[in-house]
Order: sequence, then structure tokens, then C-alpha cells
Amino acid sequence: MTTIVKVITNNEHPVRVTMISPTDAASRGEVQVNPGEVRDFYVHQAQDLRIHEIQPGEAPAEAVTHIGLPVAGYRPQDDDAVSKVNGLKQHEERVLRALDALREDPQIDQRWLAIGRSSIEQGFMAANRAVFKPGRVELAE
Repeated sequence: MTTIVKVITNNEHPVRVTMISPTDAASRGEVQVNPGEVRDFYVHQAQDLRIHEIQPGEAPAEAVTHIGLPVAGYRPQDDDAVSKVNGLKQHEERVLRALDALREDPQIDQRWLAIGRSSIEQGFMAANRAVFKPGRVELAE
């Protein structure tokens, strides 16, 4: 099972999120969420998260590599790649909300709106893949 934890930094202090292994309690990477940012964290297979608000004078998190999803073809990602895709996801959500508003207008051709929405979703998926560069998988055949 996968749990999504949303971290929203609402004040002037960044938040450090540490992924902790359930088997040996070792840190499996840290991410810093800066003020005003919203980040989703995916917790898999009894993994734990430590969430700490960084106070003035504390050292910020160092750059980390994020462990990839437990899906064939996905690879670890650095903070820069994750930040780029998170930015794309926020842009995508703004566009999709605008399309949601158009869906309420009876004057809008819903068929073309659906085609446009699918094309926009496909475009954002392609942009995300351009950043994350998932690989092909080996088959047992």
C-alpha cells in the first residue's frame, strides 16, 4: 500500500523531511521543503517519515537523491529533477482547473474540451518523462 503525505510550509521556516527505512531505521534520504512550497511524499512498505521544521541557525538539508518508485524502469532522482517535475505538476493543476471551469459552461463544446484536456495531460506527462527519463524494462521472454 502507498500513503501520500502532503507537506505544506505555511511560514518562513523550511521543513526537512527524512525518509526512514522500516528494516534498519536508517535514513534513506532527506528533502527540504522551502517556505511557500507544497510537496507530496509517497510512503511505501512500512516506511516512516520524519518531518522537522528547520529553525534559524540550523543547517539546511544537503542535496539528496530520491529513491525511485518501486516500479520497473524508474530510477532515483535528485532534488533538481523532483523540483522541476513538482513545478510542472503545479502548472498542470492550474490549467486543469481552468478546464474544469469551462466544463460548467453549456456553450462550450464538451467533446473538444475533453480532447484538449487529454492532449494537455499527455503533454505534461511527456514533459515529466523528459525530466525523470524512465528506462525500458527487461522481459523474461
